[in-house]
Amino acid sequence: IISGGTGIGKVTKPGLAVPPGEYAINPVPRRMITESVEEVFIPENKESIQVTISIPDGELRATKTLNARLGIIGGLSILGTTGIVRPVSAKAWTDTIDAALDVAKACGCEKVVFSTGRTSEMASQSYEALQEEAYVMMGDHVAHAMKSALQRGFDKPVIACQFAKLVKIACGYENTHAAASDMDLKRLQQWAEEAGLPTAIINSIANANTAREVAVASDFDKKLLQTTAAKAIFEAKHHAPGLNPVFLVADYNHKIIFSSNET
Repeated sequence: IISGGTGIGKVTKPGLAVPPGEYAINPVPRRMITESVEEVFIPENKESIQVTISIPDGELRATKTLNARLGIIGGLSILGTTGIVRPVSAKAWTDTIDAALDVAKACGCEKVVFSTGRTSEMASQSYEALQEEAYVMMGDHVAHAMKSALQRGFDKPVIACQFAKLVKIACGYENTHAAASDMDLKRLQQWAEEAGLPTAIINSIANANTAREVAVASDFDKKLLQTTAAKAIFEAKHHAPGLNPVFLVADYNHKIIFSSNET
């Protein structure tokens, strides 16, 4: 009998590998624990073995995770499929995205709102009030999030981001982390020229060091945002054919100032 002690969360929402009401100890770790115990101690009545898993500071550590969003309350979860831990791995991020989407679907969300960071997430929550489970933090994992959403029937996801991330998504990067993608302002300048944007904006792009500098200098020019968002939509559809995403752009005051749905 495997149960959770101090610092192990309990599942309160459907859609996860463990049903609501159970301690958040996933099936593979449960199997591994059972096999390990039985290797060294096999009593006549196996049900007499009580295994309690605890993490002394688990409840505190859980406040720094997305567990509450997923419906895991009171502590951490015991995860794993191989028994090998890879700290801060991309797999941990993408697994969390998948789990969040599973919860959103199980909770009846009609659409999901991805965000690249907490600032854009807060802005999107103020922009449109949806149930908590609809908001999914995707971080830099754009391609995975798009594919995962489509696989689960969310074919019209909303992506909330700031302008710099929008440019990187428009460039077609699967991962927008600085280590995996460059800020290609030359391509942004080319798009601006092709769209016939004012010379002042084109020059500001040519002389800028960052995408934020461009956004502020242009006062978040609507045509610039529309042009970049159109490229981002094209690339998102490339990652996940059949997807019809909507992009929201947040300014630097935590407000959504653009939607690609606008005409």
